[in-house]
Amino acid sequence: MIQDGHIESVTPVGVARVAGLQGWPSCNPSFHTEQITPYVQVFVLLHGAQHFRVDDKTFQFDAGHGDRCRPVAGLFCVTRPSALTFLTETDTAMRKVRVSAPMSWISSLAGEQGARVPELARFFSQHLSHHAFEPPPHLVQLAEQILNPPPMLHGELLTLYRQSRGLEIMSDVCRALIDSEGKELARGTATAMRQSVSARDYILDNLRGPLKIEAIAFEAGASPSALQRSFKEHYGVTVVEFIRQSRLEAAKDALEQGELTIAQAAHLAGYAHHSNFTTAFKRAYGVTPKMRRR
Repeated sequence: MIQDGHIESVTPVGVARVAGLQGWPSCNPSFHTEQITPYVQVFVLLHGAQHFRVDDKTFQFDAGHGDRCRPVAGLFCVTRPSALTFLTETDTAMRKVRVSAPMSWISSLAGEQGARVPELARFFSQHLSHHAFEPPPHLVQLAEQILNPPPMLHGELLTLYRQSRGLEIMSDVCRALIDSEGKELARGTATAMRQSVSARDYILDNLRGPLKIEAIAFEAGASPSALQRSFKEHYGVTVVEFIRQSRLEAAKDALEQGELTIAQAAHLAGYAHHSNFTTAFKRAYGVTPKMRRR
């Protein structure tokens, strides 16, 4: 429909809705608070800005205008009845495409087997979860096609045209969310690995001094809990176990090279009592420290 310069074309996709908006600076020019039910919305904001509040959380997406225009695409999720208020205060016209659907429709997409994509299942389970990014050219093109369809299309053909592009936008935005989570996980894994390696090197360089988990984590650039978790994942032993094994190995090497007495080797390995050191040494190497000493 066309009203007061505001163009809104709404096309149902099952129970989803594809809408193109042009002209107003907000989706709701009245700026009144309205009650909304759980839904998911995929959007491509081509021009202008949108500022709104859901319950007590505020969101702002800005594609700019004129020569500084940079489109924004994203995914937004409301999992419980909420209050929505648009806060946009600008005269800049907005150009936007949105695909909205109830949460129940999203859940039904998994099919009869109920197989869910883990990243999407996590996203759709969190109230007010959102993901925004700069869309690639093909996503912008799809949005433009919804806003400006070929003039020869009408009736069922126009509906099918907008449906297909709306669903393609939803699919591509969901894929972008999955890819971004994968990249975050990869970055997190690489960081954890670097921190674990730093911790290992620090431990091996300081076996003869005091080794506290707080100091090791500080040197590795991680929190103590995060380091202990990643260290176990990468090396199969806890930080404490690695320290104990490394000190015992250093004590064995020192004994074999005739550098330390058995008492000194026990101290290096972190044992206050000779008997405890002997028991641990024999358990690890099958012989007593005396049999290893030159």
